[in-house]
Amino acid sequence: RPNYVPIGVHYFFDIDHTPCDVYIQIKKGGSDIQFVKRLHEQDRFTSEDIQKYISQGIKDFYIPRDYQQYFVTFVTNSIIDKLENDLPLMDRLNTNSHSFEMVKEHIQKIGFNSETSELAEANINSMVKAIKEAPKLADLLKFLLTNKISYAYQKAHLVCVLGNFILAKQSWYEERHLEIFTYLSFFADITLKSTAQMRINSTIELENSDLSEKERLEVIEHAKDASELIKQYAK
Repeated sequence: RPNYVPIGVHYFFDIDHTPCDVYIQIKKGGSDIQFVKRLHEQDRFTSEDIQKYISQGIKDFYIPRDYQQYFVTFVTNSIIDKLENDLPLMDRLNTNSHSFEMVKEHIQKIGFNSETSELAEANINSMVKAIKEAPKLADLLKFLLTNKISYAYQKAHLVCVLGNFILAKQSWYEERHLEIFTYLSFFADITLKSTAQMRINSTIELENSDLSEKERLEVIEHAKDASELIKQYAK
């Protein structure tokens, strides 16, 4: 087992310090790899600082293996606290996007646990709040379509916004329907591993795609997989 484990850069967007030292990986030539410390424990940094590393091509930071669960718990709790407080709408949507990616990653790697469930709940509640607080539908759609948030979250939120807009026009609509539809939108594509899979909208598109047989099967079964996830989440 390696001494250092990779942590995606998206884990660092919504925190301003870390509970442990953080490293980057440098290849010295051949198979030699060196880990160089870039953030010290409790060092303060901004999202702009993280963006500089991204502009250099860095996709993962590294932390000592023994700190992995501690670090994930720290980030999860920090994001939950942030989402439960008042945020400008654009900041809320950005944080929603980052936490959505974390939930998706955890579900695909290890399934549900208590931390993942709590983060998903905070994210769903924040999506509901964002939809209620959005001043104009057109402004919200413009932000979702032009801002650099993940495609997976963009699609989930767009489905939720447009679905609720249609539902709200019905005579039988109640406020609880927004919460139900948000749950469905949140989990609908969360088992799919790539943007290419999420862009499939018909059987013909699936048949003409460059996806592998395994990836095609994941697309075909993703609705069933999502329903099973919601059953686990409800527990």
